[in-house]
Amino acid sequence: MSFNLEETLLNINKKFGKSTIKKVTEAKSLISRRIPIGILPLDIAIGGGLPRGRVSLLIGEKSTSKTATCLKTIATWQKYCRLCSTEMIERVGKNKKHKLSCKCGKNEKMGIVYLDSESSYDKLWAEKIGVNNEDIYIVQPDNLEESIEVIKSMIKTNKIDLIIFDSIASTTSITEEEKDVQDHCVGTNAKMMSKATRLITSSFNFLSLDCENKPHVIFINQFREKIGVMFGD
Repeated sequence: MSFNLEETLLNINKKFGKSTIKKVTEAKSLISRRIPIGILPLDIAIGGGLPRGRVSLLIGEKSTSKTATCLKTIATWQKYCRLCSTEMIERVGKNKKHKLSCKCGKNEKMGIVYLDSESSYDKLWAEKIGVNNEDIYIVQPDNLEESIEVIKSMIKTNKIDLIIFDSIASTTSITEEEKDVQDHCVGTNAKMMSKATRLITSSFNFLSLDCENKPHVIFINQFREKIGVMFGD
């Protein structure tokens, strides 16, 4: 007994949603679109910029410009059109008026979400780096679980292009909140982030194979030394 291939494909797309299955050559989301960070050595190191539909982890010691790097990324992405992923260049028209122009001509702004769990977002500092604060949504989540739910929901709107979570190290989970201060919760955030990455990838897949503008998610984290030491570094 065999099934007709065309009917099977139609049934799969009907049952699980349009564009659930198609040929690789027809899947627009498989085209690798990268947008620069704006820091040349770093852009070269990662292959020309951040690819859409991926998750990155920016990790380092404290006070090593992790947040500043993300703000520079926002400032650079705000110069690009979210539809064609090309830079919007200011041109002078026949009437000598200045206007932005990109490859597709629609000049649609990037949708950007900043999760500020450290409550340390500095608007003035961001402006000095080149960020346009008017085009950014900011969230100050209570816990890690809330942060992941916000990220998942924003991805599924298909209107967000860059999400930055600052930072994993400063965010508590519900498990930690429910316990006393002296209780140990070793590895709680690590376990939660492992699950979160899978949930975020699932949200990317929710946008279907036809979506060319899947967002990029950046998580900021920090190295920890001498865990459990009460005094000293």
